[in-house]
Amino acid sequence: MVPVGQLVPVRAGDVSGEIYLLSYARQVSRGLLTMIARSCGPSEHDPDVVFSFLDFAATDDQGNRYEMGLHGSGVSGPGEWILRLHPDPPPGLRWLDLSTGAGEPTRASTCPVRPTRPTRRSARAAQAPASTC
Repeated sequence: MVPVGQLVPVRAGDVSGEIYLLSYARQVSRGLLTMIARSCGPSEHDPDVVFSFLDFAATDDQGNRYEMGLHGSGVSGPGEWILRLHPDPPPGLRWLDLSTGAGEPTRASTCPVRPTRPTRRSARAAQAPASTC
């Protein structure tokens, strides 16, 4: 599991919202993104409107395109969801560009970040985490 921590603003009709991507996991052959979705506006409880802004597509760092299957708590629930990538992604995925239909895609890293070990020379300087990809 890889923490993602990416906020994606979305809009559909008179409803706006935010999707917060929590994590990416690749289990055997399936790729899963966990997320929380919140909406507000006159039609925020209309399932057709809410599901329309949860309509994701994705492209990975290799140029592969994915559709997303939505699984979750339902419109009346607290908004926790799992997006399953179709077809199943290959191992070693570095990032996904997520598109919600309107606006520019949002890039989400799917690459684990591991902390670097400080050396005597670098112990004084702050270091950015190193990517494992």
